[in-house]
This record gives sequence, structure tokens and C-alpha cells, in this order.
Amino acid sequence: MIKLLLIATAIAGTVLAAPAEWRAETGLAGTDYVGRSGPDGVLLVKGWREDGGTYVGDDLHAIAFISMPDRVGIMTNAFRLREPDGAAAWTIKAAMSVAVDRDTVYVETRCGEGRDFPSGDSQTVMVIGIASQSRLTSDGSHFTGLVAAAKVDLRSGTIEPIDPVGIYCVQEELN
Repeated sequence: MIKLLLIATAIAGTVLAAPAEWRAETGLAGTDYVGRSGPDGVLLVKGWREDGGTYVGDDLHAIAFISMPDRVGIMTNAFRLREPDGAAAWTIKAAMSVAVDRDTVYVETRCGEGRDFPSGDSQTVMVIGIASQSRLTSDGSHFTGLVAAAKVDLRSGTIEPIDPVGIYCVQEELN
């Protein structure tokens, strides 16, 4: 009986594990860079790999997804100018990351607070989720169980960590 209780407690602890804790990457703030990949096809900024992002317009901050082997995060960038070859030049406003294996998670941008979160409620504030396939639960149209979540203000470029409990992301159909 005691063994069963210990096993149940261990399983519950795994399921109810605390969300990953955000860390400010202050060494990135204020850095200027050009969004151009290196010869190997990878864009690195101060040792961080840029894995894509979301761009809305030159007058708002863009969001870049960043990673290292043991961390995944987001950063906000202010548009500076276009290089002669068309590549965008940026200044990093803020960056935050969580300690996770980048090969087991991804960044999700179609998220909101509550299952019926309004789409398009704000064009300048986004809820971003760090999702792990192994921890997600789904109801067919949404998923939860995020590793971490944050609100990003595209006007100011601020990143505010939020509790991922109660954050839902749109579940895309897989063909």
C-alpha cells in the first residue's frame, strides 16, 4: 500500500510540476543585429540561435524565437533599417528564456487566456506559449499544458511572464 502511495505521489508530482521559470536575458537587450543567416543557414545573435518569429510592421516590435540547446525563449526587436540587400536590421528591446531542451518544445503564438479567448482582441498584445508535445492535453480544438507563457506588448516591446495554467492555444489540424 505504501508503494502504491509513493508511486501515485510521484506521478502526481510529474503531472503537476511547476511551470518553467522565466529568466531575463539582459545581455541581449540593446544589441543591434541584421536578420541575415550565416553561411550555415543559421542566424546567431550573441550565441543565441534565432528560430523564426512574428513580424507585424516596422512601427511595432517584432517577436523572435530564440534558443540554445538547454534554453528556449523570445525576444522583442525594434526595426532600425533595411540593408541594401533587403535584410532587416534590428535592435533588441527585451529577451527572456526558460530552461528546457529545445529539441522537445516549440513556441506557439496563437494562444490566449481561457478556452474561449477572443481572437484578434488586441493587435498589439500577444500571449505566447512554450509548448512541449509530451505535456500537452487537447480537447480537439485547443491545447493546454504549456511549459511557460508570457504576454508580449508589441508597442513597448515588453515581455511579461504569466502563469501557463489557464492558457489555451489553437490546435491546428494535422493532415
